[in-house]
Amino acid sequence: MIGTARTFLGRFRPRTLAGQTILVVAISLFIVELIGFAVYYMVQRSQWLTVAAAPGVIVILETLDQRDRPFPVERERMQRGVITTTIAPPTVGENAPEIAARAAELFQNAGLVPIRVRATIDEAQARNPSKIRQLFGGGANGRRQARLRVQLSVQLARDRWVTVFTRSPPIAQPILQRIIVQTFFLYGIVLIPLVWFTRRLAAPLRALSSATKRVGTPEGATPLPEVGPDDVRNLAASFNAMQDRIRSMLEEKDHMLGAIGHDLRTPLTALRVRVESVPEGPDRDRMITTIDDMRQMLDDILSLARIGRDREPPQRVDLSALVEAAIDDFQDTGAPVEAADMPRTIVTVHPRAIRRALTNLIDNAIKYGDRAEVSLRVENGRAILAVTDHGPGIAPDRIEEMMQPFTRLEGSRSRNTGGAGLGLAIVRAIASSESGQFTLSNRAEGGLLAELNLPLG
Repeated sequence: MIGTARTFLGRFRPRTLAGQTILVVAISLFIVELIGFAVYYMVQRSQWLTVAAAPGVIVILETLDQRDRPFPVERERMQRGVITTTIAPPTVGENAPEIAARAAELFQNAGLVPIRVRATIDEAQARNPSKIRQLFGGGANGRRQARLRVQLSVQLARDRWVTVFTRSPPIAQPILQRIIVQTFFLYGIVLIPLVWFTRRLAAPLRALSSATKRVGTPEGATPLPEVGPDDVRNLAASFNAMQDRIRSMLEEKDHMLGAIGHDLRTPLTALRVRVESVPEGPDRDRMITTIDDMRQMLDDILSLARIGRDREPPQRVDLSALVEAAIDDFQDTGAPVEAADMPRTIVTVHPRAIRRALTNLIDNAIKYGDRAEVSLRVENGRAILAVTDHGPGIAPDRIEEMMQPFTRLEGSRSRNTGGAGLGLAIVRAIASSESGQFTLSNRAEGGLLAELNLPLG
């Protein structure tokens, strides 16, 4: 039950800073409203007790002040609403000890300490006062009816009771309506400005989050406007300074990698030319293979380092056509590559990078899994490009390791058994730079499944 409640609250709990701030303030206001209305209700009830008890107390005190004017007959006493009896009078309605206690306080404040005070209230009798008249042989004027009839009886001596009937408004006030109206009013006064302020405060954070995603990309992030409170302005200024430093470092890295690539390719080319002049034989072939491996490794390293720094803007392309063109190149060489029917799928990507990733996946599938099967599908607004093979797969605890640079499934560094270990690292870097995902998993029927997940254009 507790877990279900937590799941329910977690599902509807606001995720943004503005939403959580508004929720906390709204809950706090609600608690303050409950406390305020609890106090208000207690004050209202205290006032109502005074209103219910005071008229009877006043009438009895006035009667006692006129002791020097004895009532001529009992009838006159009843017409004045005061009944004097020698025994405790019968009660009508429900006991009201709180009204009796308040009446006792009022008597004591007036200098009178009665032996006993009793009070009852009866709503039904107020609408039909005939029972009261039947009990006492008369009663108050029935034409002036109230919603509540209060009977206040005071014992002044062992054989003297004074009883008076008064009317009182009910305590049932429209408190619920007042709570609703005041709550809406208070929430409108507090929450409307708070919503505006929190959204204004969260806007720079949203801009920062959006700009952070573009840091390090070819287009980069536009400088954040340094507006708002000092804390937000300082944060924007720090981000802009950090982005300038990162941009300078990336540009310096690109320049350095370009220089390294140029400086290494030149001696490798010269070395290859010199090797060509060596008499044919096993040694010459091994040297040529080594030089080619070095050039291929150098190309892979430079490609991995430059992923995400493509100066060309992304393009809207048909991914199915791009995949079919890459597969045709493999099939032209006789490579065992099969393709399923592919729906027309438009994505916004760097075509050369996606083709490089697909080429690496097909190469691995052929090299380690005998043949490659390529498919394309669309799920939940994403294009999923899958390459499967029929090889031994990869141990589950080594799948993440195999996507790290310079990691190979077997320990030898021979190019004949797997290259430099950069293929999957390049694929994952390309997927990340294209706002996609790259996953590897073993198939139940055997072999490996590699999936490149890209957003639709």
